[in-house]
Amino acid sequence: GSAVPCKHRNVTGKYLRMSNGNSMLLDVGEGTVGQLLQVWRSVLPKSASAIDEYHSRLLGIKAVWISHPHADHHLGLLRLPSGRGG
Repeated sequence: GSAVPCKHRNVTGKYLRMSNGNSMLLDVGEGTVGQLLQVWRSVLPKSASAIDEYHSRLLGIKAVWISHPHADHHLGLLRLPSGRGG
C-alpha cells in the first residue's frame, strides 16, 4: 500500500523558504531531511559548500506544521534536531 515507504516513493514533506531566509516545514515525513540535502546539493554552485548550506537552511527552519498525527506526516521530526546540530 501507499502507507509503506519504499525506495521508489517517499513520504510527504514540504519546505517553504521565505525571502528573509527563514523557512518552515509542512509535514515532515520520514526521509524528508535526506531528500532536502539531495535537492540542495544538486542546485548549489560547484564552489559552494553543500554541508554549510545544508546547516544554514536547516537552522533557518523556524516552524514545523504537522497536519495530522499519522506517522507519514511526522516521523521525519526525529532526524531534524540531529541535522540542525542539536
